Amino acid sequence: SENSSDSWLTIFPNPCNGTFSISSSKDQISFISIYNVFGELVFEKNINSYKSELTVPEISTGIYELRVDTKNGTTNRKVVISK
Repeated sequence: SENSSDSWLTIFPNPCNGTFSISSSKDQISFISIYNVFGELVFEKNINSYKSELTVPEISTGIYELRVDTKNGTTNRKVVISK
C-alpha cells in the first residue's frame, strides 16, 4: 500500500469538471476506480499506461476518492469535481 503523499502520481486539473488527465512517473497504471462519499463505485476503467485522459460521464459536483492500481499496490487520491 502506498502513501497518498507520493508525488509520482499527477492528476490535473484538480478540481476538474469531469475531465482530467492522470500520469505516473513510477509504475504503469493498470486500473482506476472512482468512489463517491458513500463508498459507491461511480466509474472504473482499465488503463495499462503511464498516462491517460479520462472523462467521467454525468458525474456530480463533489469530492471523490480515486483509487489507482499499479503492480506495486493501490494509491488513493481525492478528486474534486466542480462544474
